[in-house]
Amino acid sequence: MKHYANAGISNFDILKATCYNLSEMRSSQNEWGTIKVGAKSDMVLLNTNPLKNIENAKNINGIIFNGMFYSKTELEEKLNLEKR
Repeated sequence: MKHYANAGISNFDILKATCYNLSEMRSSQNEWGTIKVGAKSDMVLLNTNPLKNIENAKNINGIIFNGMFYSKTELEEKLNLEKR
């Protein structure tokens, strides 16, 4: 994302490319890549706004995956357990 920002692409367009454009390309934008009732979208929840600075996309609070919330701490703990 940083390289795209350095190339002059807007943060909005970078985020759209990572979230929506793939679903549009696969003609599944009514199911994926959008947040609405009935959509199957997972999402990354951030602590800071990536529209202001694309580096803020690294400041992850947690994720929603298959309808369940997982905090960053919980995910890191699970990853560390799997490494053992």
